[in-house]
Amino acid sequence: MFVGRRMTRNVVTVTRDTSVLAVRSILHEHQFNQVPVVDGQKVVGIITTSDLLNVLLEVMGMGTPSSRIELSIPSDMGELEKIAGIVKARGLTIISMVSSVSKDDPGSRLAVIRVNTEDVRDLCKAMRDAGYSVTTRYEE
Repeated sequence: MFVGRRMTRNVVTVTRDTSVLAVRSILHEHQFNQVPVVDGQKVVGIITTSDLLNVLLEVMGMGTPSSRIELSIPSDMGELEKIAGIVKARGLTIISMVSSVSKDDPGSRLAVIRVNTEDVRDLCKAMRDAGYSVTTRYEE
């Protein structure tokens, strides 16, 4: 038996200009773990789900000296500005922040914030004092 009998003939490909989000959609839609990157008719590389995870980690500031805190916050407009103000008031910088709607309460969000410090105790206290529910665990 030869490879030609088993190979895929209608290959899904992307180009170097394809956005990361578009690649993620292609991988998910086709249940692929990788897709060839082409330039014209020439394969110039392969992008994998592992590559996409590395992009996410880079965007999230992993590898930078930092810590993360998790908060439960209202979904109201202006909450992110308040949180940024609390961080700034402590002389810290937000390296990254993501949030998602709570499955249990559509009126609240889970926010994960990465800040440029390794000790988040003061920041967690300030967030609690501002009325946010902090779910971060740290050593006292």
